[in-house]
Amino acid sequence: MSGFLIFEALVAMAIMIIIIPAAVSLGFSNQALQNLAEDEFAAATSATDIIVNGATEQAASSSVRYSNEFGRSTCTIGSMLDFSKIKLYTNNSIDIGNGSGTSVIARNGFIYETVNSSTQSSPDFFIIDTSIPMVPKLVSSLNTGPGLADIAVAGHYVYVANESSISQLQIIDIEDRSHPVVSASLKLPLPQASTTLPHAVSISYNNGLIFLGTVKWSGNEFNIIDVTNPPSPVYLGGFDTDTIVNDVYVALPYAYVADADADQMRVLNISDPKHIDFVSGFSPAGSSVLEGKVFSVESTDTLLYFGRDGGGFDNPSYFKLSTFNLSQDPLALHPIHGIDVPGGVYGIVVSSGYVFLAVGGSSVGSIQIWKRDLSTMLYSLALPAVPVSLSCDHDRLYVGLNNRQGFAVVAVD
Repeated sequence: MSGFLIFEALVAMAIMIIIIPAAVSLGFSNQALQNLAEDEFAAATSATDIIVNGATEQAASSSVRYSNEFGRSTCTIGSMLDFSKIKLYTNNSIDIGNGSGTSVIARNGFIYETVNSSTQSSPDFFIIDTSIPMVPKLVSSLNTGPGLADIAVAGHYVYVANESSISQLQIIDIEDRSHPVVSASLKLPLPQASTTLPHAVSISYNNGLIFLGTVKWSGNEFNIIDVTNPPSPVYLGGFDTDTIVNDVYVALPYAYVADADADQMRVLNISDPKHIDFVSGFSPAGSSVLEGKVFSVESTDTLLYFGRDGGGFDNPSYFKLSTFNLSQDPLALHPIHGIDVPGGVYGIVVSSGYVFLAVGGSSVGSIQIWKRDLSTMLYSLALPAVPVSLSCDHDRLYVGLNNRQGFAVVAVD
């Protein structure tokens, strides 16, 4: 009997010898998997691509999968700003053809530029290396058709608003900057078979969605398109503003729309793209002669800056730039600041406590630098032409110009 008990004890001991290391190993494996999952989650949630539409910068959460950060913002201008060292470099080496620039986005030493060419066979999309601002180098160009009006960048795709009535949205793959290719196009749906389609004028990107604005026509001037699979865009819905849509800023569930109607800024609830609701409108003085033109936000997404064009003359009571605190006033009913900017505002960049404006005029323009609260203009720099957009990369501003030069660089050297 004692021999049997000894045998059982030995068996039990052998089983324990096998089980305990296995359990310890399993525990370590589970912990390793948990740590890996937490690390992956942290990396994914901390990665943010800043998607830019001219002066508008909008954050969209995504993993940074693309080399050279095609769409990620690196704007640092203003952090150590020395006005005495600001210089303007104009483009004297790259001919954009028989047309004029319409929009510029700058990212990591490259700019992506759209042009409205007067010759249909000429290029209307350009990729330019501006790592040395006084000596820009053409990387590549592309002819998409009759001309382009605006641009947004996300990942290794460029989304362009086309001047064509055949396809208002085009998607360009720029993974190989030396050989960009049009990977997809989309034609807006017709309200009636006999309706003449419009051309697009503005484009914004936010978290897998494109917001496309057109000139006034009998269909929807504000449109939402799903581009989570860029080569296969899907139309989701739209809204009839009955006027041109010049820019869009999105802070879900709302879209803020800059247009030329009495409500120069509309707030739309876009929770259901198939049933978009008008929520509120902002009708500042001068709405009959001015147009809502451009948006920009602080990095916190709380202060919304809204610029209007000049209307060809200046009335000091017609504020061209207004700000709204969206955290307290999400419907943008009550501006907290408003100033007159003679010539109108065509581009806005907000960085490091400064507001940078691209200001228009009859034949020339300027870059103006203001305090964050718009209380004081600190600096002004003349431009050789009327600006059409403003973008930022590192410590430089890139100004889209309405001429054959197409762009200029404002650098702090």
